[in-house]
Amino acid sequence: MWFTDSFQNTIDRFNPNTLKFEKAISVPTQNATPWGILLAPDHHIWFTERTGNKIGVVGKGNKVLEFPIAEPQSYPEKLAAGSDGLLWFVNSQVSNIGRIDPKTGNFKPVIQLSNTSIPEGLAAGPDGNIWFTVAAYNLPGQIGQVVIKK
Repeated sequence: MWFTDSFQNTIDRFNPNTLKFEKAISVPTQNATPWGILLAPDHHIWFTERTGNKIGVVGKGNKVLEFPIAEPQSYPEKLAAGSDGLLWFVNSQVSNIGRIDPKTGNFKPVIQLSNTSIPEGLAAGPDGNIWFTVAAYNLPGQIGQVVIKK
């Protein structure tokens, strides 16, 4: 089982068969605050770097590759795999939902929300679309959907 340790700036593993923790993998960007983590369809571990402003992946030999997000201080949090082959993530500080192609590491255009919206949760739905929660300063909590065209 993979998990992030934000305070140690590592990606860690726990082996449920041996009940032991395995060697941690350091994130290259200092104080990146690794957060959301996902075993993606490409069988790699992808994660967000909240204060590092990047999306990372654990590659061959447990080397971490990082992909900088173009928007400064975007604060990426959760990740989900879309039925379109892209990885989707929420940027809570800049009120948008981003996408990265796991094959190339290239980012796709973002979906911009109202500047008072704070996207938080994110999940791939059984309908093949991406669902997300939104907190807003002046509205009750909401749920949004990104419809992925096939």
